[in-house]
Amino acid sequence: MFSKPQILIGTDFSYASEAALKMGQEIRKRTGGSIKLVHFTQAQGALLDALEHSMKEQIKQCDIQCSSEIITANAYEGLHKAIEKMKPDLLIMGRHGKSALLHLGSLTQKLIASSEVPVLVVNQFGNFKNIAGLIDPAAPSAKTIAAAEEMSFLLSSKLDLISVIPDIDSLSLTYVPFFKTTIVFTEEEKELMRSRLTEEILKKSDSHSKADIKVEVTHKKIPQALLETLSQNQADFVVMTRHNRGPLERIFIGSITRGILEGFKGNLLVLPE
Repeated sequence: MFSKPQILIGTDFSYASEAALKMGQEIRKRTGGSIKLVHFTQAQGALLDALEHSMKEQIKQCDIQCSSEIITANAYEGLHKAIEKMKPDLLIMGRHGKSALLHLGSLTQKLIASSEVPVLVVNQFGNFKNIAGLIDPAAPSAKTIAAAEEMSFLLSSKLDLISVIPDIDSLSLTYVPFFKTTIVFTEEEKELMRSRLTEEILKKSDSHSKADIKVEVTHKKIPQALLETLSQNQADFVVMTRHNRGPLERIFIGSITRGILEGFKGNLLVLPE
């Protein structure tokens, strides 16, 4: 994934975009990849000249090596066309506003839902100490594990592989919201599930021991449980996979991805399924 990657970065010249540029530059330096910086606008004339000046100033201020282009288009359509043309290995965007869904956040959601390339949402740039790979207990993905391991190696960070299994009554409430069951897994059943899932993750992992794998069985909503575990582990970078299990999920991201995007304040790398 990160062997001389072609990196596409969208900018609006904000502070959040600067963090995205610095993150892209760090990946480029460590992998020997290349960066294309793009801005989308409907401006013309003197305003277009001002935007070109802003782009040159941001490149200079962030001290990055890249090619750049200002494209006449709206951001969502323009980024999709840029992805089709460039075929990048990674798209990087800054997180904006007071919440993850403000301003560029709505664009970020749509791109995560529809992009065929990994999307890295950058909230901060610095030394990353703890990377977390979020593993789907229903279908542990070797791709997610490999990407998390690669990012951990690339950024010289500790890695935890985390998975959360919903307890039976949680599932019942999901599918039958007006019925609450008292059926739950026994402690023996929970331990067996944790053990089996840990072993399955280990089989797909190249280099990690059981100490790096955290499997929880919970009554809580999955995004809430994941966010609590991320906080306990002091994770500052998350890797996860988006799952397209229906046509609408190419328009709207799933509840777990949305919950992490809204609640996690670090950097988030979302892989397409």
